[in-house]
Amino acid sequence: MTSKNINKNKFKAEPSLSSAPNKKTGSFWDSIEKKEWWIVSAIAVLAFTLRIIGAGRFSFWFDEYLHVIPASEFLQGRGMQHIDGLNGVFTTWVEVLFMGIFGKTEWAARFAMVFFSTATVFPLYFLAKKLFNSKVAIVTILLFSISLYNIYWGKVVRNYATFLPFYLFFHIALLSIFEKNENSNSFSIVDKFNINIKTVVFLLGSFLLAILNHQLTVFAIFAWVFYGSIRWVLLAKESKGKDIFNRYTIFIPSLLAFFSLFTKAGGGFAKSILGILLPPNIVNFVIPNTERLSELWKTKPFESFNVYWDAINTDSSYLYLFALIGILAGFYTFKKSTLYLVSNFVIILLLFSFVFREPAVVRYLYFIYPFFFMLVAFGAWSLLSFISQKVLVKTKIAESLTSFLLLFFVLFLMLQPKNISAFLKQKEHGQIVDKSISEWVFTNWQEPLKYVKENRQQGDVVLSTVPNSARFYLDLDTSELGWFRQNILNAIEKKYQPNEPSGKPVSGYTTEEFIKTVETYPRGWLVADYYFYNVMTDPKARQYATENLQYHYMASTDGSVQVFSWDHNKPQRKSPLFVELGKPLGGQASPPIDFSLSLSGPETDMVFYLEIEGVDSDAEAFMVLNGSSQVAIPKPQGKGYGKEMAKVRVNKAMLKEGANQVQFSYNPAARELDYRPGFVIYNLTIGN
Repeated sequence: MTSKNINKNKFKAEPSLSSAPNKKTGSFWDSIEKKEWWIVSAIAVLAFTLRIIGAGRFSFWFDEYLHVIPASEFLQGRGMQHIDGLNGVFTTWVEVLFMGIFGKTEWAARFAMVFFSTATVFPLYFLAKKLFNSKVAIVTILLFSISLYNIYWGKVVRNYATFLPFYLFFHIALLSIFEKNENSNSFSIVDKFNINIKTVVFLLGSFLLAILNHQLTVFAIFAWVFYGSIRWVLLAKESKGKDIFNRYTIFIPSLLAFFSLFTKAGGGFAKSILGILLPPNIVNFVIPNTERLSELWKTKPFESFNVYWDAINTDSSYLYLFALIGILAGFYTFKKSTLYLVSNFVIILLLFSFVFREPAVVRYLYFIYPFFFMLVAFGAWSLLSFISQKVLVKTKIAESLTSFLLLFFVLFLMLQPKNISAFLKQKEHGQIVDKSISEWVFTNWQEPLKYVKENRQQGDVVLSTVPNSARFYLDLDTSELGWFRQNILNAIEKKYQPNEPSGKPVSGYTTEEFIKTVETYPRGWLVADYYFYNVMTDPKARQYATENLQYHYMASTDGSVQVFSWDHNKPQRKSPLFVELGKPLGGQASPPIDFSLSLSGPETDMVFYLEIEGVDSDAEAFMVLNGSSQVAIPKPQGKGYGKEMAKVRVNKAMLKEGANQVQFSYNPAARELDYRPGFVIYNLTIGN
């Protein structure tokens, strides 16, 4: 790093707090500022390309509908309904704009996020350059651009990609106010702060746009309370107590107010004040619950920290070592800049991990991750500077070569082979990234709801485990749509409990309402994903659906969604057994099924009669009897479509008198012969 670069550093430390390295780096890096906008633009293009690839491949996930549904309905002339307060209202309007221009598709909705994620490159570059120099800024935005974590969260439709650029601009504005006039000792408010109308508009505008995206904006205040308090101590110490009233004095009472939040009186007072401005769930998130924290510190002290740390290590193993080097070197050369990054990354990470630790949501890392990359970038350049000055022969060629090698080493740590493989082989649905980066499982709603749309008749009602999916892909009015989940999580007691009746005519909110809906309406559909099999669904409701509704086997080829229907004008035969296996995102083996059997009689074999659909070869489906004996289910010799009967002969030696168990399984080795993915078993009878 050259003295020239340090002099251009707008956030350079005060002389008494910092000294800058004077020795020169290689000639290539000396000329980088002349090409910086070409380089920044090229990195922005790279960021855009990596994010836009596959943006339209997968269906919307549950949380994405928070913005997609209101935007879609607004474009349909229904008004801006069902918007979640200030939780991403700006994001919703962005979706209105982009979906209005490019159409109501997954690609258009996610293109909006890609646009803002790419735009983040520029304020991030400005901020990193303000704190350090253009070289550190270049590496920072490159790391941000190729980070799998940032690629993923920069394309899904949530209020993070839209939030980050304004959050970074807010930081630039704060630094412009507090860190511009370094040598003023006057009490004049104008001298102590860099205040003018442009700066104020910039500050308020960026804050407003940030807070309209996400309330995480308030954590900038926590970071500045820590940073400003330390700066006040250092300035007061340097002036030997003469400069107690400086521009950082306001942070001391703020720090005391923060600690008062941990007292009963202080926490109660803060809740009453914030309750006027913010919704209760946000107030409870900001004000620590000391009793709950005490319990968690004793039982699960590092649970929340591990969520964030696992994401960092999954995305970029060992880069934290460069960040540590950056912190150590920074407190020797760039004290204020390093303190600022520590305040905005380390302090907030610790607050999330040990104070504001519920919920521990991995996507919350998104808004502080750039500060981590700045530490990594500065650590890499500090190491390069040390190697160039202390180890290598001081030639420009050697220094330039070392610069490239170090940079490529940092990128190698970032571009882990498993992450590259995951990106290049990105799945269309399912768990499309490592679960440490996101636990979202993307269900394929596109295909099954297209099937429903093509076969649905006027007056048909629809029940869904994710009603917003049916609402978006079928353009349904809410009067024709019902929620199918009978249990709900009690957030206070941390346990699942049955829903209260909704009172709506189309409803699966309780088992009784579900049965009444089926009996009342002549025709209807039930579209269910994995919620159909977990604690959210009452087993009685699931059993009623599988026994009394018609299953549409080919509606979903990957098995992530199951489609049922009823039609009272057509006879419907009950299906006592329902097992679907073998589809890529569905089950591959059934749970054990109990049955009783009498082995009396002279026959050596028992015959299992199976009503099945989708068995295309003799090697596809198997039965496992009593956990040990495996028997193949042969391909039915019939019409080759619809429900068919398969007959399996089982030697009595594999069975027991009385209680037995059977488990069905799919053979993945037969997938090439499986032209109808997977198979379904509707019934099982046993005879001699």
